[in-house]
Amino acid sequence: MSSTPDLVSLLESVGNHDQVAFRELYNYISPRIYGLMRRILVHDDLANDALQEYFVLLWNSAERYDPSRGSPLAWLMTIARYQAFDVLRAQRALNRHLDYRDDIDMADELENPERNAIQRQAFFQIGYCLESLRPEQRYCVVLAYYHGYSHVELARKFDAPLGTVKTWVRRGLEQLRICMDK
Repeated sequence: MSSTPDLVSLLESVGNHDQVAFRELYNYISPRIYGLMRRILVHDDLANDALQEYFVLLWNSAERYDPSRGSPLAWLMTIARYQAFDVLRAQRALNRHLDYRDDIDMADELENPERNAIQRQAFFQIGYCLESLRPEQRYCVVLAYYHGYSHVELARKFDAPLGTVKTWVRRGLEQLRICMDK
């Protein structure tokens, strides 16, 4: 855009769920918000997840902006910082948990040594592939598939937005599939 849009009007329109205004606001502010989140969160995928959650939050709360309390850009950036720090807190909660290997019980030794060797090989391959995942992906996949946690339970456990947890699980499973196919 060649000129700066009227952010107060855009926020008011977004508060009324105007999709055209939302698109214009997104196009104008997303590079700045992403840059802030990338500086705070360091990793691209975390920053992308946080950016997505940010715009969902903005869509649902734009009507709360009050021009008398400050500039729209300051309000938008403050929400972004809080969103990024929420993701950081979720990361720290994940890292405080025990090593995922403590959560996986090896199957009882089988009578058949050949089958036991095959299972052991598969277990070590899965372990190797799990090690290649980012910690939040690894913990969520292990808790979901070895312990039966739902996405909602994982979001509560790690104090993270539901959409972020779903993304961690989905991306973790995609990376596991690629690793296991090698």
